[in-house]
Amino acid sequence: MKKNRLQVLFVLVALAALSLTSCRPAATPTEAPVVEPTQAPAAEPTTAPAEPAEAEPVTLRIGTTYIWDTANPTFGWYGYTLRYMQYDTLIEWTEIDTFEPGLAESWDVSDDGLVWTFKIREGVTFHDGTPCTAEDVAWSLNWTIENEIETFSFYLVNFAEIVALDDTTLQVTLSDPVGNMEYLLIYVWILPRSVWEGMTYDDILEFEDLDEVLARANALRYGLAAYVFTRGLRSAERAADALEAGMVGINNFALSSAEAPFGGVKESGIGREGGALGIREFLEAKMIKTVF
Repeated sequence: MKKNRLQVLFVLVALAALSLTSCRPAATPTEAPVVEPTQAPAAEPTTAPAEPAEAEPVTLRIGTTYIWDTANPTFGWYGYTLRYMQYDTLIEWTEIDTFEPGLAESWDVSDDGLVWTFKIREGVTFHDGTPCTAEDVAWSLNWTIENEIETFSFYLVNFAEIVALDDTTLQVTLSDPVGNMEYLLIYVWILPRSVWEGMTYDDILEFEDLDEVLARANALRYGLAAYVFTRGLRSAERAADALEAGMVGINNFALSSAEAPFGGVKESGIGREGGALGIREFLEAKMIKTVF
């Protein structure tokens, strides 16, 4: 009987376990999350890059008591002192007989005085950003000679050959030794190839007729001296009469002499120096009116 009770008890426990199991809440079926289709982001409309704004004109103001006849270095004589603000030279002048490196940081000369070698500074650029190498310096000097630029080509009269050995080495070979080489080079400006290449001296000074030439000359605020080079006597006389200048040279530059009045008109000053007219500046005029 005891065994039977145990069996009955076991059966009851088993039924109770089944009963507990059946009373659990049914598992809620889960569904896979719905994945919504994704779309590629719409490409934003692209616009062409804006064109760079046009550069504003640049105004250069220089205060000076000296005459500046033109900013063009290839002609005009009185503004040469201001051109050192615009252009470099190979060598610079510091005192009467003292020179220092300019565009060339050093130089040496052969024993016979015929071959000069200049070391050009590295990393130098012109105003427009183009590099200034020994090749550019050689081009500028050769262009000056070939076009016979009147303002400074005569300083290079003995230059037989000008070549760049590399980007920083310039070699100048002379036909004859030059004792004042450093002095001559302080007046020879190095011009940018990007601006002047392809231009001839005739292109620089191109004009239609004599009236245009006279109008250009008289448009200046200054009038110290003017120079005319011509083969026609009639053109020379007409130009000399029409030019607004205190002195006019016809086919020559030698205007100054002790017996001649020296002076200009407009903003080139008042009065004269030299000659009989120059004495007047040191005289006092006296007016005497007599009645008897």
